[in-house]
Amino acid sequence: MNVANAYRFEALTPALVREIEDWFDDRETQRYLGGRDWIRRELDLIVSQPGTELRGSTVIERLGFVAREKSSAPVAFVAIEVYDDATAAIAIVVAPTRRARGVARRLLSGLLDLPELRPVERLTGAVEPENVACRRALAAAGFTIASTVDDEGMLRVERGRERDGAGARTA
Repeated sequence: MNVANAYRFEALTPALVREIEDWFDDRETQRYLGGRDWIRRELDLIVSQPGTELRGSTVIERLGFVAREKSSAPVAFVAIEVYDDATAAIAIVVAPTRRARGVARRLLSGLLDLPELRPVERLTGAVEPENVACRRALAAAGFTIASTVDDEGMLRVERGRERDGAGARTA
């Protein structure tokens, strides 16, 4: 699925933060990411200068998109940090009213199709072991999910540009 055909992406702005910040009042969103301060901090990070180092890689670009299903209300927010080693870390928040409808799976499946991510070869991230809905969406989108937690108590996830058709695997 070409995600750019199914969704309209808008770069995060202060006006869009105001439009979606009530998603961060949701208990599940707060549990896994944080409250309204999280989305406001994302906007600050996006407009800040790159060059931050994380786990041995340097951030070369930060992106934040609000996804809309064509002309409708926003359905998701995607934060992306692109690193100098051709990887990108992702975070996704689906509107509480749009959860359990395949939005996260469709977006995660097609992120590497976005023109802004052409230099990226591998998407990475982490998920809490108890976040079953996110783990299911990641697996359905072809991500490999680690079977053991890391030193931060998270399950690392990744998906490369080339898929072997086997779907998600547990490492």
